[in-house]
Amino acid sequence: MTDVVENSLLSIIVPIYNSELYLDECLEAIKNQTYVNIEVLLIDDGSTDSSKEICKKYTESDNRFKYYFKENGGSSSARNYGLDLANGEYVAFVDSDDIVVQGIYGKCIRLANENDYECVRFKFAKDINEIVDE
Repeated sequence: MTDVVENSLLSIIVPIYNSELYLDECLEAIKNQTYVNIEVLLIDDGSTDSSKEICKKYTESDNRFKYYFKENGGSSSARNYGLDLANGEYVAFVDSDDIVVQGIYGKCIRLANENDYECVRFKFAKDINEIVDE
């Protein structure tokens, strides 16, 4: 079971629309995850701010990050666009103003594999101090 978990590609889809204020922190949290077999699909949904430049910084320094631009169609449209591009055995969605907790992806993939789950979901916390390791 461990080999499957460690070798499974995870596609992380990040819909982006004018997210310059939060995007760097969001992408840095993804980049620093302990589960490293990832592709990060940055789907720019027609941003007019500096979101593209922030994304470019990640695509140039880490080949797991890939940038795509599309005309504005809303976050669901951006997620669906990302699904069409995803290569992973697993898929995760992260909003561009969210910060993912360290180690979450390995835990989710392990849970899915150990229990034959098709979907794993978890709560979110508005404050990092609300997070409890269960």
